[in-house]
Amino acid sequence: MRLASAVMMLFCSIAIPARAVPEAGAPKPDVRSLAISAPTPQRAAPAQGAHHETLWIFDADFEDLLGDNAGWVSEDRSGTLEILNYWHKDTIRINGFSHLGDSTWWCGTYDPCWRQPRGYGNDWHQVLSREFPEVAALTEPGDGLTLEYDQRYAIENGYDYGYTDVSTDGGQSWTTVESVDNPGFAGHPGMSQDWDSVHPQDGGHVWLDLSDYAGLPVSIRFRFESDGAYSSLDQWNNPPFNSVLDGAWQLDNIKLWATVPESVTVFLDDCESPGDNGWVHDDTPTHGQTGVTFWRGLYGTDIWTNRAFTCDDRSGWMYAAVDPLTSRMVDGENAWLLSPPIDIEGAEKLVGQFDMWVDMPRDSEDLFMLSLSSNDDECVDEPHGFVDIQYGWWYYGGPVWGTWHDDWSAFAGNPRLMIRWAVWNSDPVVPPAAHYGGIFLSRQRVGIPTGDAGTVWETDTWNTFTDWYIEQLPDALVDTMHIGVEDEDGVASVTLMASNDRGATWSSYSCRHESWGSRWWYAPPPATEMTVGSEIWYYFEALDMVGNTAIYPSDAPDRYLEMSILPIHGSVADPGLLLVDKHGRASPGEHRDYSTVSEDYFTEALDVLGFEYDVFDVAVPSGSIKSEGPDTCGMKYYDTQIWFTNEFDAYTILRSDQRNLITWLSQSEEGKERNLLLTGNDIGKELIEYGDDTLGFYTDWLAVEYLENSVGPVLVDSLPGLRDFAGGFDFMTYDDRRCILRGACPQLLYFDVIQPNPDIDGAELVAEYVKVDLTTRPAGVAYTDTSGYQAVTLGFGVEFMSDLLLPNGHYATGAPDRVDLIANIMEYFETTPTGPGTGTEGNEVFVNRLGLARPNPFNPVTTIAYSLAGCSQVTIRVYDVAGRVVTTLVDGEVEAGPHAIVWDGTTDSGERAASGVYFVRMEADGQHTSYWEARKLVLLK
Repeated sequence: MRLASAVMMLFCSIAIPARAVPEAGAPKPDVRSLAISAPTPQRAAPAQGAHHETLWIFDADFEDLLGDNAGWVSEDRSGTLEILNYWHKDTIRINGFSHLGDSTWWCGTYDPCWRQPRGYGNDWHQVLSREFPEVAALTEPGDGLTLEYDQRYAIENGYDYGYTDVSTDGGQSWTTVESVDNPGFAGHPGMSQDWDSVHPQDGGHVWLDLSDYAGLPVSIRFRFESDGAYSSLDQWNNPPFNSVLDGAWQLDNIKLWATVPESVTVFLDDCESPGDNGWVHDDTPTHGQTGVTFWRGLYGTDIWTNRAFTCDDRSGWMYAAVDPLTSRMVDGENAWLLSPPIDIEGAEKLVGQFDMWVDMPRDSEDLFMLSLSSNDDECVDEPHGFVDIQYGWWYYGGPVWGTWHDDWSAFAGNPRLMIRWAVWNSDPVVPPAAHYGGIFLSRQRVGIPTGDAGTVWETDTWNTFTDWYIEQLPDALVDTMHIGVEDEDGVASVTLMASNDRGATWSSYSCRHESWGSRWWYAPPPATEMTVGSEIWYYFEALDMVGNTAIYPSDAPDRYLEMSILPIHGSVADPGLLLVDKHGRASPGEHRDYSTVSEDYFTEALDVLGFEYDVFDVAVPSGSIKSEGPDTCGMKYYDTQIWFTNEFDAYTILRSDQRNLITWLSQSEEGKERNLLLTGNDIGKELIEYGDDTLGFYTDWLAVEYLENSVGPVLVDSLPGLRDFAGGFDFMTYDDRRCILRGACPQLLYFDVIQPNPDIDGAELVAEYVKVDLTTRPAGVAYTDTSGYQAVTLGFGVEFMSDLLLPNGHYATGAPDRVDLIANIMEYFETTPTGPGTGTEGNEVFVNRLGLARPNPFNPVTTIAYSLAGCSQVTIRVYDVAGRVVTTLVDGEVEAGPHAIVWDGTTDSGERAASGVYFVRMEADGQHTSYWEARKLVLLK
């Protein structure tokens, strides 16, 4: 499938539930997360390294193959590459050892400029061999025969070895007469064994008695082998020894001499003569290549991804390392994109800017890296010697567009600069992780910053002021905040300005410089303003060394940062409403920019509805193990909580959060309400797919069954209308038939599909995703527990609700729809149920569904739940990955209602099925509907 050249805007509608047929279901490196630089009320808008004025000296937009767009090359670096053989003559590491002459035999990566930062790779098997007819010609059995050579090596102890082998049958079989293994290395930097080493076993000079081979047709080989991981390729340098950079094995002055009875030189290779002197070192064949490199395609025509671009105004040519058939990365991929050499002669400072689309959720195991190289003209076009400007690899959930700036001034003063983008993923896992689009590089620029950069601010995400409860006030009064301030004229002082009377008066607090030369300052707590029930606004002022003042945020005090000493509007005697912002980041708004935070959409609706509320912001943005919500000491002041997480699927509802919410919900009793709204795109995926659900929080306390994380393709030939559910509570009374979700295009792949847990009374559907073909997927669950608490769980973020795309290319505000939905949810929280489900009045309504298998993976048996809307002809079969039927579990007429079937892992013939991946498929044909669904099973042995 390909998109038309004009980018289509694709979406999914929200609807009130209706009876409808569900759609058929069809590392080793260090990792760091990538944050979007975007203005929010909580942190600085400028990206570090950005300047007010920049002279762009290189600007590649990839629209054609001219100018800066020319000369880009890509390589498939996965597996073992067929390049210059690794046994070769070289000059490295021989200075100071006159007996070695001008060159040695070297088993290590070849680089004519010696900028390769690491010396050998994983899974090496490199051989230098030679037949020695001289031995049979010049010696007889009983003569003395000695092999002598100089050596040096730096290899991983216990894993990587060099061997000296001898054969007398033309290489059919070999006997190892010596081996070397670097002592004290063991995967960590250590002293290499040098040419003058006196180690008794593996010294710099070796004598081997080969007298048993005198008079025979002898072959000798030097064989180096490395294991599959943590070899020199993966290690770091350890100055001044540089042992890791050396790797692996060097040989010189290889001499074979005999005593017959006087000494006779049989063979001598001092590595100085030209040619190979009879040695054979065949190129290692290519293996493990994925066949995928960065390729240039036209967005909107040539590139279509299953997890697609967010729809915005970017379109055109770009580079992406995806399989052209699937538009995803593939298992074991390691692809490089190399820029042409960039002339930076005379530049005193440099800044890099790149615009790209990132699609690397945490379960994909897809990573990427940016590296730079700046060396001599002769060798700069070689794909070696690149330096990672910040150690480790990047990932980002996405999919999202972003523009980033980097300070590349460390590479200034050189004649040339090259840029290397690399994408990488681990070997396949079982069950395999889903690969996504990786990165799509849309633009790459290099510039020289000019003029005064002004003052650049940076907040330490891990050390900021946060919200506290009155019980925590002693801790709050000793808290500090880390603020980074840089100015080319130097920074004389930094001051914290704070107010607890909504900006009527401001107090100043002097910040303490961390250390000389550091950009970081410590801001003290605004103690005077930190009173019980206070909302504290604050901002910062900096004075440079020439008397100029800068403020952060730049438009303060009109815009400010905020912290609170809670509660403000709630108390134990008169509980209030609490918003818990688990996102803590900028959110792509109705116009697809990052000018707002998720919190704004909820406060807007609650303000319209006239509610008073408190807000608790997590200490650090979601996606971190430190993003805990309030504990039970803070929850006791509220009878209603609204938690929102936006699009993240990592560390959003932590296990500690779940335990605290369970404790709070369990306090519900007569006259003591407990109401919870939980909304966000990937909560179900995180808790169920990743196994982070604890104490049955999602499945039992919220009565939610997670189905999957894909709504499926949604086309825009026409807009489906919203449909009311026949019976039940109406959660969307403002029905203008224009409410859509701005999830992604062309598919909604990161919204949870969830339905009421069929095993729990009191749960009902809130909303459905309605597709153009009028099929639906369940999108939300409302639940009233018998103890009295009520919960509404949505598989999407409320902040993603908008109105129909307008002709001018923008979305109309979705505020009326958001206000309506939240108003009806709040009304639901005030409604006393009249039956097992709110508004159902005891009528049992079943749906066609194939439930989750539990356990899964399993051994030896698993139970598969399913239900039927009406009496139907049902077939449930298990298939292998080749599509062959393994066994039939159900084949016949089944009554309406919930059912379950057990598979014991055997085939129809009674044999035990092999361990691996299988699929269970259910087909049901009833009086009015037909249905099918498939799910994955993993059988373990």
